[in-house]
Amino acid sequence: MENIIRQRVKIEQLLVEKAMKDALFRAQLILHPNETVEKEFDIKLPERTQVKVLEEDANTVYLIIPRQLSSETEG
Repeated sequence: MENIIRQRVKIEQLLVEKAMKDALFRAQLILHPNETVEKEFDIKLPERTQVKVLEEDANTVYLIIPRQLSSETEG
């Protein structure tokens, strides 16, 4: 599971870095997150996977905690 978390953090980091440099990419990521992630990484996300993008403002900070996998769902 630790490897999955590291991969997710790396992907998130790459997306955030590009969104900070590229206004068009940022807008697409906010408006069409699934499609933008798929295009960026040349992948097809599972049909039930939903990517949501939240843009912070000066007064709001978001902390995302990944779901905790039970031993029955790992594997």
